[in-house]
Amino acid sequence: MENNSNSLLLDGETENLTLRRKVFKGVSEVVFFCAIFLLTLALFIVVRPLYENNGLGIRKGMVAQIIMAVLIGITVCFGAIYAIYNKLDRKTAVFLIFVIGVILRIGYMLYTPATARQQDTFNRANTGHEAYAWSIFSTGKLPTTNDYQFYHPPLNAFVQSCFMHFMDWFSSALSQIFNLNGYFPNAFLQGYSSSRLPEGSEYRFFLYSANQVISAFYSIVTLVYSLKLVKLFGFKDNIGVLVSAIVILFPRNVQFAGMLNNDAPSYMFSILALYTALKWQKQGKKLWNILLCGLFCGLGMMAKLGSATICLPIAGIFIYEFIVFIKEFIKDVKEKKVNLLNSLKLPLSYVGFLIICAPLALWFQVYASQKFGQQFGFVFGNLNGLLKTDHHSLFERLVVTFDLSEYFGSVYCVPFSTEIDGQIVAYNNYNLFHYQLRSGIFGEFTYWQGEGIAVLCVIFAYAFCILLAIGFIKSFITYLNYNKGKNELFKGGELINLKDFLFVFLLMQSQVLPEIFFYVKMPYACTMDFRYVMPIISALALTSGYVIKILNAEGSAFSLKLSNFIMLSAVMTLSCTSMFYCICI
Repeated sequence: MENNSNSLLLDGETENLTLRRKVFKGVSEVVFFCAIFLLTLALFIVVRPLYENNGLGIRKGMVAQIIMAVLIGITVCFGAIYAIYNKLDRKTAVFLIFVIGVILRIGYMLYTPATARQQDTFNRANTGHEAYAWSIFSTGKLPTTNDYQFYHPPLNAFVQSCFMHFMDWFSSALSQIFNLNGYFPNAFLQGYSSSRLPEGSEYRFFLYSANQVISAFYSIVTLVYSLKLVKLFGFKDNIGVLVSAIVILFPRNVQFAGMLNNDAPSYMFSILALYTALKWQKQGKKLWNILLCGLFCGLGMMAKLGSATICLPIAGIFIYEFIVFIKEFIKDVKEKKVNLLNSLKLPLSYVGFLIICAPLALWFQVYASQKFGQQFGFVFGNLNGLLKTDHHSLFERLVVTFDLSEYFGSVYCVPFSTEIDGQIVAYNNYNLFHYQLRSGIFGEFTYWQGEGIAVLCVIFAYAFCILLAIGFIKSFITYLNYNKGKNELFKGGELINLKDFLFVFLLMQSQVLPEIFFYVKMPYACTMDFRYVMPIISALALTSGYVIKILNAEGSAFSLKLSNFIMLSAVMTLSCTSMFYCICI
């Protein structure tokens, strides 16, 4: 009896200790994100004004880039010291890469004006994302039309308008306390032009440009939870470091830290939804995880309806677990062990998910349909004719082209055809894979510094993709041989289990298939932009990890060399792209 009492006491102490750890972990995350937000805001206020008038006679944006280079250099030195003393384990390496990722994101935001490398943000008709946020800020209401970008759900514009109110108060308070006459907005007008906004809109421009602080914050939250997501798959040693490095340093992730449209919050909520769905599946099917998944799915679609694509891998998780539940339920019925309450937990969890997700995701679609007659899933299609790519065949656009100019004509994407006197004299880019690869690195933009490194970025990225494709084929052949009884590598699911394979496969297809569909439906260069498939980064990282893991387990000389070359090409790609974003302008 005494032993039982002691056992109960120990169990109670263990539960209390676990609860305290969870609370401490949660509080630590909140403190971390608050610190990141305050640091980003402080740097924006102090460093952004040095973009142009820095008094040092150096080019635009270089102050922020020097700060970035110094901080990254210090981080690399720490890594080198740890390596010299054989203390650079996986956790330390990932942490140092994480620090570099945070520096890159905040630094990029600081040297990128609000008008640089944006999508659909400013336009002369005042119907872009900036005007959307200003409309809510100035009236407290949604726009009265669904013109141009006003057809999108309002979450991004609403959050931006709230932050603009905060900056309005905060900048006024700072000006009064420190006597900063004219500092706000005059020190923050980098890129301002009266052709982009109505005359006399300097203060409006300052308030909106401050939303880049929010964009950088979104990007860092996405970074943290992308890391948490891939960590759930249990990769170890160098493979774990590589998988983490891909989601940390993938170049378009860095660029999102300065973008002001609704892509960044949509992407963030997509990653949060995927993470909570996986956590629900892998860590005890706790109710709050599936409810949080519903919340993040709904908020993602309230930022941009296109984030609905991530519902495919989430549905895959739900269906898989429901099949397992049905099998167990049938077994319990046969053995007469049915517990009605336990049997209802899973179906009720799914109902809870829908109750939270559906209203958030769909209310604006109903509103826009009633007010504007806007069709569900409407996409603005009145685009510039020079963006069209239907002058090439479907095979050339979706599969492969033998046009050398598509490969070597420009290191950056060329979204617009060149027209002179009404005649097209040079066509734009049109092949989906090549456009995705380059826009994944640079976006759809050009840069006037860093062209040499940009070329290396593209070369190494192509090498990585080709080697990974070969590795995938070799891994698939290895799996076929396992099915034929020629090896036991996949026995017991140690290399990869069905649940994880299903998730990675569905996540990849959830991005690839809609992208192909929309490019066929809307044959414009801008339809191919990588920003529409950002969750594929996690799928790419996980695929890389599993391919390398299988090649290493197979163990032939060819597989081991291929594995090493895949890792090397990935490291070189990420190193070059990170260097590029330290110097580009």
